[in-house]
Amino acid sequence: MEIIDNLSVSDKTKEGYKNLFKILERDQYDFNNNIKKTETYLSAYPIRKQLDLLNIIIVIKKYVNKDIEDLVKLRDKLRPILQKDVHAKLNELELMSVLQFKKLMNNLYKNEMYLEYILNYLCFHYGVRNEDLNLSIGIEDDNYLMQDGDKIIYIRKNYKTHDTYGDKRHVIKDKKFIDSYNKLSKGKIYDGLQITNFLKKKLIMNEGNIFKMLIKHYEEQGNTKKIKQLSTDRGTSIPTVLSNYNINNSKYIIQ
Repeated sequence: MEIIDNLSVSDKTKEGYKNLFKILERDQYDFNNNIKKTETYLSAYPIRKQLDLLNIIIVIKKYVNKDIEDLVKLRDKLRPILQKDVHAKLNELELMSVLQFKKLMNNLYKNEMYLEYILNYLCFHYGVRNEDLNLSIGIEDDNYLMQDGDKIIYIRKNYKTHDTYGDKRHVIKDKKFIDSYNKLSKGKIYDGLQITNFLKKKLIMNEGNIFKMLIKHYEEQGNTKKIKQLSTDRGTSIPTVLSNYNINNSKYIIQ
């Protein structure tokens, strides 16, 4: 754990590494294992977890100047398997249309479910993740909404890829959104510990599926400009968007 504390990564990344390291400790993984033993050990886990565990093994061995060449080769071998698994699940996924989603979202506003409208609006227009919705209304915080004249400013300082993409700032002029904002009390939108559980009752679909719905919609339109904008807004690279969120699995380059 001391090695992880000394890494030059965010606290959130350190927390994730520590959780993975606890699995290695529980399983009594031997960092002196050869590559065959490591591959056998990892094979007991689903492919995504294999790569997560392998990554922390590489990080730790690299930190103590141990050879990682075989481990990196194993990671390169496992990545295509993960992509195949991801694509298989994407192909099986059935999503509502953008038109259906917009209708349901507007019904939230009509039914005076203002917080629900705001949360779904942010997912729909900016492709944000759950943690991005852990926000405050009218009070500066890690993530917050603040009125500025005839518009609302959405600030994100705490989200998954902040270390790479930095603070995000969005200007919202939608009248329904502004009205919804003004109907809510100032302060944090919830006081629980698990934002995911909170959002299950608020979002029309989970945020990952909303993002996939959007990418599918714009891919079918051939609207690469909008896909690129969603990639930027979410803080996710174009290659990741096309490999992990593109339901149609079309192969093209966005520059």
